[in-house]
Amino acid sequence: LGSSERDAEDVKKQAFFRNLSWDDLLMKKVKPPFVPTVKYSEDVSNFDEEFTQEKPVLTPAKDRKSLSAEDQLQFRDFNYIADWC
Repeated sequence: LGSSERDAEDVKKQAFFRNLSWDDLLMKKVKPPFVPTVKYSEDVSNFDEEFTQEKPVLTPAKDRKSLSAEDQLQFRDFNYIADWC
């Protein structure tokens, strides 16, 4: 979803978003319809325990192809390498 050659255009054209100004959204002028109460940065109380109690499982991508040069630009100055890599 949103990962074709047209990027997010297919998603943006859905009827659900017909009244949304994408420019206003980009400029952060759109008020969210709901703002959850968050007590601290790792507060997960707004999520069902079915998900918060689930043990995380690492699922690496099946296709380990390299990122394009354009995609790599999104990660410039990012130098973290996990121990498992």
